[in-house]
Amino acid sequence: MVALMRISYDGKVAIVVGATSGIGRATAIAFAEAGAKVVVAGRREHEGADAVREIEAAGGEATFVRTDVTSEEQVAALMDAAVDTYGGLDCAFNNAGRESNLGVADATVEEFEAEVDTNTRGVLLCLKHEIRVMRERGGGAIVNNSSVSGLVPTAAQALYGLSKAGVTHLTRSAAAEVGKQGIRVNEIAPALLMSEMVKQYFEGPNAIPLDPVIARLALDHVGHPEDGAAAVLFLCSEQANYITGVVLPVDGGFLLHNAGSA
Repeated sequence: MVALMRISYDGKVAIVVGATSGIGRATAIAFAEAGAKVVVAGRREHEGADAVREIEAAGGEATFVRTDVTSEEQVAALMDAAVDTYGGLDCAFNNAGRESNLGVADATVEEFEAEVDTNTRGVLLCLKHEIRVMRERGGGAIVNNSSVSGLVPTAAQALYGLSKAGVTHLTRSAAAEVGKQGIRVNEIAPALLMSEMVKQYFEGPNAIPLDPVIARLALDHVGHPEDGAAAVLFLCSEQANYITGVVLPVDGGFLLHNAGSA
């Protein structure tokens, strides 16, 4: 486990979308440990309630709001819940996503729609309504979760990479649009952080060997969800107050060895 640097979020309100597992859950916990009041959002009620219990057991403050990011009504209601419960919104991490392993030749319209609906449209809806609330607050910081697959071609991830490349464009467009309103928008692009989504590739009868994957990194080990959380907390903090529109790889050097590869 990585030890998160101490950044104070005392008096701040943070929403973490897709907070029921992996990087999202680690980020919600990290925000709470740093003093923020956290709105835990996701589709899975049991896991969301469990994250809230963990935060509260450690002395933090959190509430769960069931949210499907493909529904604009639910996304708008999530923002309203942050305002009604804690008085506003200062930080947001848009982390909800899905991943399919289909190349171009195997892609289906149904998978394309599902991938883009959650990964790209979901981020658009969150950005739209987070900006609405943060404007009223006088500013804020937003981080979107993308992927290295949106930056370089990755075999059998055409749809996933396409949807994540769209997130990068949304990040930069939003940053250019709202910077003068005191709102910063950035992005992390993870690779090989051992969340539940990633672990599935290395477990079970069809598991991929881990050592050859690590060999494609500049570092000598895999990452953890807390590594992503540390990057999010930095980008939302005052230490990053002159940073907007950036894509920060959290990838152990994956891009150094794989730029331009297929």
